[in-house]
Amino acid sequence: IKTVDEMRSVFSALDTDGQGSLSKEELQEGLKKGGWRLDEAALENMFKGLDNNHDGEINYLEWISATLQPQLIDSTRNMREVFDWFDEDG
Repeated sequence: IKTVDEMRSVFSALDTDGQGSLSKEELQEGLKKGGWRLDEAALENMFKGLDNNHDGEINYLEWISATLQPQLIDSTRNMREVFDWFDEDG
């Protein structure tokens, strides 16, 4: 799915240390590069909203969950494509 691939690319670009997750600092730097300036409270709220498991990092699954538009996965065919894309054991 093109949109999933685009979101993976964005995530990878934000993940500057290559650890497979985003720190608050990486998110902030990415937002700055994109022209977004958030104060500390807004950044904290955004980060907490993305960090669903509250481990202090945004993993790829949290990122995808937050960034995919619901209408993209509203059909059975699209849901199957998303599932197959994530399915690692076939």
